[in-house]
Amino acid sequence: MLVPAKTIDKLEEYQKDIEEKMYKAFGLDLAVLLGGIKINIYDLIEFKVHDKLARILEVKKNKKFENVIDLEMFIPEDFSGPRCPYCGRKMLQVTRKEEEQEEAFECVFCESFAELGRKLAISEYLKIEKCPELITPPVNVYEVFKMFGYELKFSDNPDKFAFAIDKATYDQNKAMYFTKMASYVYKKAGKYYETPADLETIAQEAEGLKRWGLLRGDVDNLGRIFQTLQVSDKEKRTPISFVATLSFELESFFSIVLERMVVEKHPKCNVIYSGGDDFMILGPWSELPLLARDITNEFRKYSKNDELSISMAIAVAPSRKFPVYKLGTLAGEYLDDKAKSYKRTYNNKELEKSAIYMFGGYVGWEEFDKVYKLNQQLEDIISQGVTRNILHVLSAFLEKQQEGEQPKIWRLYYYVGRLMERQENRETKALIQRFFNEILEEGNSRLYDKLGLVIKWVHDKTRKVESDENGKASQNRMTTEV
Repeated sequence: MLVPAKTIDKLEEYQKDIEEKMYKAFGLDLAVLLGGIKINIYDLIEFKVHDKLARILEVKKNKKFENVIDLEMFIPEDFSGPRCPYCGRKMLQVTRKEEEQEEAFECVFCESFAELGRKLAISEYLKIEKCPELITPPVNVYEVFKMFGYELKFSDNPDKFAFAIDKATYDQNKAMYFTKMASYVYKKAGKYYETPADLETIAQEAEGLKRWGLLRGDVDNLGRIFQTLQVSDKEKRTPISFVATLSFELESFFSIVLERMVVEKHPKCNVIYSGGDDFMILGPWSELPLLARDITNEFRKYSKNDELSISMAIAVAPSRKFPVYKLGTLAGEYLDDKAKSYKRTYNNKELEKSAIYMFGGYVGWEEFDKVYKLNQQLEDIISQGVTRNILHVLSAFLEKQQEGEQPKIWRLYYYVGRLMERQENRETKALIQRFFNEILEEGNSRLYDKLGLVIKWVHDKTRKVESDENGKASQNRMTTEV
């Protein structure tokens, strides 16, 4: 934000106030860091402040909560009774008649976030009103806002002082503006009205393995891009108007265009957040790779700039009820440590970032079409009735290659020949032949290095779901037929 210089003088005061309130609400689990510098006319014209601000925030990251460290942190606390596995608060005993349970335990604080999510999903307008600041520790998410002197109110009635939650139906005559947060969620039909789909429902929408996953992404090298903006080759400076315009255009893509595309092309996915230059989307795991591809293609069309790219990462939940925040953290690690560190040579050009990490492998966007093509070919082969043992055989050959051994390709040729002999359908034989021609490289002496990712993708997508005696879904695993 561009603010008056006097604001910088009060930054530490604001930081202390925020830290004290966030500590009351979330303990050491969540922090908000403020960093700022005063600039002169030259800095404003050149706008070379990103590196300085980044260094300031990096220092602050190593000194979080320095304003709230006191003896209260070391006072013994009573941890008896059931504790919430997410926030650590003591859970209260409640009665849930609809689930035919006489008693259960519930975290009021965490449940308030679920309630807030439901209201955002079913309400049309959000109004933020001033109120007296709450001094005591909050017991729910609404009181967190009250600590800062604001109260959230939801309504279905138009109000010129409210925000429209649904961007698509925003009418400037009925609301002040639309919310910049993500508002689309996948809904299922309830008894009386539609309700947001839960994780179990989203997992059931996946092909093959019934799991949900998260897709996270953000723009690559944005700070460097801001620094290289210039009026012309002769006048190498970055007017603030250029920076403001680019920031606005990026915000428009992630807050409007991306969400609209999800609604139209991938309606079974939920936009957890999207804005600024990053996003996180939850959906059936099998749909996320294609969603990632569509986001990249849409961003290229929108930006019309080859220098702008997005790196992404997919994390698949190990179980249907796995905590979203834990998988979000894992997806973030995949994004920062994997996708954004992927270096490769393509067409004699050194490339970095502009990639996706998924299913245990890296894929640059320039490679994605080939990986997806192989995925479709191998999936078609299995759908024709060819044994799934082909996945095990390919994995065994690839494992030897990754260990540094020269794969004995002649054995693979022998296996392929025998496999084709057992097929009666000519189309199936052609599919097998075409696929193996595609995965052999370097004079047919090595396997395609992205083949492991393809195998994992197809393996999970073609797993069959059966029902056991108790009616519970069970999933077959890769067989090792000989």
